[in-house]
Amino acid sequence: MEKKLKITYFPQWKCGGEVVDLVIMKKNIQRILIVSLLLYSCKSEHSSEKDTISFVNTVYYFTLNFDSTDCTVHSACDCCSDHLVFLNDKEFVFINYCLADKTYFKGKYKILDSALQLNFNSTHVSRNYNWERELDTTGTIKNEYTITKTTWDPQPRNIAIFHCKDKTCLNASSESVTSYGVRDTLQVNQMIDRMKKDGIWEKL
Repeated sequence: MEKKLKITYFPQWKCGGEVVDLVIMKKNIQRILIVSLLLYSCKSEHSSEKDTISFVNTVYYFTLNFDSTDCTVHSACDCCSDHLVFLNDKEFVFINYCLADKTYFKGKYKILDSALQLNFNSTHVSRNYNWERELDTTGTIKNEYTITKTTWDPQPRNIAIFHCKDKTCLNASSESVTSYGVRDTLQVNQMIDRMKKDGIWEKL
């Protein structure tokens, strides 16, 4: 007499006195795996986007007015523009302009999830117009500018990274003002040459 093989299509497993359907368990495991893969995929995309952003050897120009139609900035005042010079993959120089005066801040930067963090050095250098020279009738004051190095207590500054069309832009917001930065046509070596010519570079 032939023995018929009994095939069980819905295997069951006894656990803690209760019968557990292995098919249901398998489906739950599949759901967990799918969710895990989706989370990993999102994280990988986020990480890869972060890794592709680079500011090395670039110069960004900041001011108050941003035009989203062509992703440019426009200056409309005397004391509301800055340059952020990325010297390499770690160091930067931030230059603040106000009429003929300039203040230079050096430090190190790093890219966070969606922001750029600037960590300033404990000293900054100012190059101010020497107004006493204008009043000097004797001609004894020769220096057109005075250069001073000042110690201060800096705090890290986070600048938001955003994209306008195919450009990477920056948003430097504070409680009182918001300025926007876009990549300038000026080159890093040009900015360094200017700082050397003005007697700033060696003091930073």
